[in-house]
Amino acid sequence: MKGFPHLLSLLGIAAAAAIGLAGCGGDEVTCGDGTIREGDTCVPEATCGTGTTLMGNECVPDGSVICEQGTRFDMATGTCVVDPSACADGTVLVSGECVPEDETLTADHDEAAEPNDEAGAGEFDVPALNADVTIHGCISPRAGVRDEDIWVMTASAPTLIEVTADGVGGLAAGFIIQDNGIASLPNYFRAGLNLTGDTSKRQVYLPAAGVYLLVMDDSRAILVDEVAGGADTCYYTTIKTVAMPAATTLTTPTQTGEDSGNVRVLTYTSTADAEILQATLTTTSESLSPGFVIMRNNAPTGVGAPITNTTTGAVQPPSSFQGLGTAEVVTVVVDHQYNFSPNPTPYTITSSVLAPQALPTAGGNVAVTTRRAGADGTTDPTKMNYLYFDVPTAGALVQFAVTSTTAVDMVVLRQNLGLYAATGFSFSKQGIANDFGATGATSVAAFDRFLTAGRYYLAVQNPSTAGAVVPGATITITSTLTPITPTALTYGTAVTAQALPASFASFHTIDLTNPTWVEFAATGTNWGTNINVNLYDLAGEGFVGSTAYPAAIATSKIANGTDPAGRIMIGDTRDFLVRVTPSTVPGASPTYDLNIRTRPHVALGAITPGTPINRTADAIAAGSDAAGAQSVTRYLVTGLSWGRVSLAVTPAAAQSSNINIRWRNADESVNGPVVDAGGDGAVETINASFGALPANWAAFTVGSSDTEASTVDVVTTSLDPQYASQSTALTFTDACTNGGAVVAMTAPNAGLIGDEEQTALINLPSGWSFPFFGAAQTQFYINSNGFLGFGTLPPCTGSGSFCSFANGAALNANDLNGWVAPYWDDMLDVTVCRKDNATNNTMTIQWTGLAIAGDVQVQAILHMTGRIEFVYGPDHTASGLQATAGVENLTGTAAYQSVFNAASITPGSGRFFMPQ
Repeated sequence: MKGFPHLLSLLGIAAAAAIGLAGCGGDEVTCGDGTIREGDTCVPEATCGTGTTLMGNECVPDGSVICEQGTRFDMATGTCVVDPSACADGTVLVSGECVPEDETLTADHDEAAEPNDEAGAGEFDVPALNADVTIHGCISPRAGVRDEDIWVMTASAPTLIEVTADGVGGLAAGFIIQDNGIASLPNYFRAGLNLTGDTSKRQVYLPAAGVYLLVMDDSRAILVDEVAGGADTCYYTTIKTVAMPAATTLTTPTQTGEDSGNVRVLTYTSTADAEILQATLTTTSESLSPGFVIMRNNAPTGVGAPITNTTTGAVQPPSSFQGLGTAEVVTVVVDHQYNFSPNPTPYTITSSVLAPQALPTAGGNVAVTTRRAGADGTTDPTKMNYLYFDVPTAGALVQFAVTSTTAVDMVVLRQNLGLYAATGFSFSKQGIANDFGATGATSVAAFDRFLTAGRYYLAVQNPSTAGAVVPGATITITSTLTPITPTALTYGTAVTAQALPASFASFHTIDLTNPTWVEFAATGTNWGTNINVNLYDLAGEGFVGSTAYPAAIATSKIANGTDPAGRIMIGDTRDFLVRVTPSTVPGASPTYDLNIRTRPHVALGAITPGTPINRTADAIAAGSDAAGAQSVTRYLVTGLSWGRVSLAVTPAAAQSSNINIRWRNADESVNGPVVDAGGDGAVETINASFGALPANWAAFTVGSSDTEASTVDVVTTSLDPQYASQSTALTFTDACTNGGAVVAMTAPNAGLIGDEEQTALINLPSGWSFPFFGAAQTQFYINSNGFLGFGTLPPCTGSGSFCSFANGAALNANDLNGWVAPYWDDMLDVTVCRKDNATNNTMTIQWTGLAIAGDVQVQAILHMTGRIEFVYGPDHTASGLQATAGVENLTGTAAYQSVFNAASITPGSGRFFMPQ
């Protein structure tokens, strides 16, 4: 849960203490010293006093002067003055009252014992109307790292809360509220900040039922990433549910307001069906980050927030487009992201109403009067023309046939006008047509799939390049929308004599349940050249074949059906939309046969170490070693993630066949060179690697160059995996102070605490089967001398003890086997911590102590996929002069040793071992 970015960085704005945007720019207006450009005018630059800094042309608090209880910051003098409305020194604001801050003060919830950054500070439900709940905790940074108390709160419905965070002991209490994975609230957050006092108070609108995170910290840390707090800097925060304020009417074109911490509710009622409401929220203040929520039918359909242009760095104000039904009411809740000004801050709401036209669905025409010139170059959405249509059912597939009398750009939008056919909200050449043509009437046919039923819009604009069309010109759009009903295919059952529609595209659906090696057998009659079979994920939507809705599987084979396509699809259990098309214009009355089925192959099953899979007298077709030959014999084997496998093929004793082996990728392309080491009658052997689940398979094809069929014996053997190892930059995060737990160890040799210790066998994280040199592991042990191990627990007392011994070399027959050693040395005063991360599927073991060659601060990070990382912390000074670092398998026959008694380890370095 750690790692909330400071807000100015999040919005692409420089830190408050560093901002002073005096000066000017542009070729037309150049401002002199002491002035700043506002629009096309130079105005005097503000002069800021103590405790403030210049942002734009506004003096705002810089966080250097924080006023304690009973006082407030005076912007004019830069000092703290008596605040008669605030709680006096020695009291704290809890549940709306100033109460003594002493041993009698209690909260409803106290934060969990530190460290709690991963587990969270606590959780609570949003209270009922007019009720409140209080939480208490302390912000105590550790080793220069911010302390963030993360509370989990659950709302049962859209709710308005009033949050009051009061700091004690010098804390300028602040908070962030953000959604915790609520699908309707992408990137939602609100913050309460005070850079002049110790209390932050504001209303926050929670737009949807669900789980939210309330993050408590110092306001300065939240805003500009300054580490603040100490042993006694604490907070008391009250969360109270309050009634929504009375709504007022949203009027066009502008409305103004001032933010003082309370939300504002505006409503708009549409006057015609399909009407579009556009609203933008702006402010001239640099301290206010504007924001709002659009509510329809008590559910959020838009969360307006500033957007930073990744190319120019400019911050675009929050804006929303909403397509409305007849007399539909839209609620706009003005609920800014944050405001760190101590004074009410002005803002402006600019809105407009657009009247769309109906898009013809049966070949009719509509005259469109353009709002934008081709040379305009703007992407202002109010200059677009909108044509609406309805999609009756979820998952509908619709064929668009559209013509225009002038070249235009078009894009399809949802009713709330979020672009669904591509990411972002761009009107430049996306969607149904990328310029219908340079000049004249041009037509296009496209197939669009809609996951959600309802109202959609076709947005039209002149091309984004200069053209002859001017605003007010008339363009005629002709369109036909034809619903397409795909027919269902049954896996392994052929459909025959399927007529190809006039659109030259035929559609089916299919459910591939636990497929292995799949064959796409298609034959065309009167077809021309190739026949294309493309599969699209039924969970997707957009224009079929576009970058927004691309084919998951694409094949193109000759139409006579002699060369069916194949693909290995283990683990892919999706439902698919299947499209069949010709590569060129077909002949008269084209038809096709299609069968999606299991490709003929030998299923060897799952292989385990030490147990070969043997087959005898497998048939190999004559002449089947040619590239792309369909008569090859196919083999498919599964195994442990990242394990390896060897396939040995021996011709029958009575034959002298020249055998060839190819290792195949998922799309049947050849992985590596063809294996043909020997001549006639020679044994051929190929080694391959398994991937991680579900790609823990290897596929081979075996062919022969002989003119007669032959038989072979096949032996499949599991091998230890190979590891790729290299040094790399890895981030060290102290597991002992960031959510990890100290591992309990024993000292059977009665030595000092933290010396010559070892655990019993302990479990890996739940659900893990860690692939270590091709062998699945579920338990391990930890030794205080800088290594962990798998397999049998080694002795820790008496002769041959590995607790008291110094490091050993890899592949030493008389030494330890099955180990992972980031720094194996004789160590003293060792603390071992363990941290499991279920989100990243990692387990971190950290050793902190003293070795012969210096201080040790090292981690071994195990990934569930089999990757192993060694990370050496900034306080690690032991060079490796008397240490071992690396990994060795359970039998001591394979190892990857990066250090053995060599001074090659430096603080802050890292190394990974990746099974291949």
